[in-house]
Amino acid sequence: LKRLAGLAVDIVILDLMLPGMGGLELLGALRTNRTEARLVICSGLGTDTVILEAYTQGVSAFVEKSMAVEELFSTLRAVAAGDFPLNERMSRVLRDFVRQRKSFKPLVAVDMLILRRLAMGRPLKEIADELGISASAAYKARARIKARMNIKGAAGFFQVAMSLGLVSAFTGSVDRD
Repeated sequence: LKRLAGLAVDIVILDLMLPGMGGLELLGALRTNRTEARLVICSGLGTDTVILEAYTQGVSAFVEKSMAVEELFSTLRAVAAGDFPLNERMSRVLRDFVRQRKSFKPLVAVDMLILRRLAMGRPLKEIADELGISASAAYKARARIKARMNIKGAAGFFQVAMSLGLVSAFTGSVDRD
């Protein structure tokens, strides 16, 4: 974030698994800082939920790491030209979302920060203090995350955070009841 603040960048390519901060968290932070760069997610963790989160947070494209190099370059050229290229899979995921949009509510940026910390087994009061929010706001966010992501139990936070690229299988410890 600090490096990007001083640079004139046209396109930022983000992986979902980044040290210290997940790609979707960084995406939210870039949008909060009103970065003008077009954002592209390049990941091997392309679940439907992750794709929806990325597009609802404003990515220009989502490419899977298994994509052929020429297709990647073609996608990047299209993004540079101001287009929003969609391959067949992304089109299907977004089409299904539009058809079912009443049932999907994306997580907001603070939800991502809280989810990551919950997945690492951090106490809610500590999370609230660290993020500078009230304990009440943290409890409400946890309830919102549980409802939107259909989480049952502590292990669910870890599983969802891992599927969104916020934590890896090697991150922290969590009581997986």
